Amino acid sequence: MRSVKEIEGRYVTKLCFQPDLTLILEDAEALRHGELDERAVTAILSGTIVVQKQGGEALVIESVPGEKSYRKMDGLPTYRFIYGSRIERCIVKNDGTLLFEFKQGVLKVLPFDDVESWQMYNDKGFRLICMPGGEVAVWSEDSNKIAPGGDGGTE
Repeated sequence: MRSVKEIEGRYVTKLCFQPDLTLILEDAEALRHGELDERAVTAILSGTIVVQKQGGEALVIESVPGEKSYRKMDGLPTYRFIYGSRIERCIVKNDGTLLFEFKQGVLKVLPFDDVESWQMYNDKGFRLICMPGGEVAVWSEDSNKIAPGGDGGTE
């Protein structure tokens, strides 16, 4: 399991389907000053996404490889809390599962066996991709920001 420090503390300033679930993650300092965040991170999430608001039921949103739509979009209000929220913790588990922790809940993306399930990148050299089968490819100008941590579990 590794903690992704590059993502922690950022705010979700865009949440949309294009056709995958796309999040734009921006730095608080840039937002505070109304500046363009050149280091903003784009997260493109596909596959099985589990969203759970604290104290609520888990909502499973699925896209199917090769299809350009999600099977379940009627839960949009359930995960609306993500928009504008600060990412408290970002973890990539050993099996390729991506986990964003917010004060209000969590968003989890499970890996696919035969296609990429998620990627995060910016124009300044940061890039993480969950390859088919859950292996995570890491490109980063500062590898210290993507550090091993946690208990090494895959849960």
